[in-house]
Amino acid sequence: MSMQCVLNDLVSDGEVLAEYAISGSYIPYHCIIERGSTDIASALEDTLHRILDAGGSKEDIYEILGAKIPNEEEWRELQEFDEFIVIDLGYVIPGLIMSFHEDEEMKYYEEEKR
Repeated sequence: MSMQCVLNDLVSDGEVLAEYAISGSYIPYHCIIERGSTDIASALEDTLHRILDAGGSKEDIYEILGAKIPNEEEWRELQEFDEFIVIDLGYVIPGLIMSFHEDEEMKYYEEEKR
């Protein structure tokens, strides 16, 4: 079972899932945030740790948060354009957040892989 299937299970009372888009990508990403909070940086870090604590992989983190640990070449390129967000443990989001939307009704499920 993929971590994506259980992201909803990591949400606590008073929290919601949020969907966001980053520059350079058309894929929507997700994190857990306290309802009404504007502290996106803390939400990203907290979600990263929850995924890891639940046994999530680097692939899960990329699919859910859009975050990865860049290699040296990727890191130089990110620094050149200065459009990235450092989360924690070496993980960065390779772009800037262009939109952010929390939704109490949002459910995050992985599409079945065939």
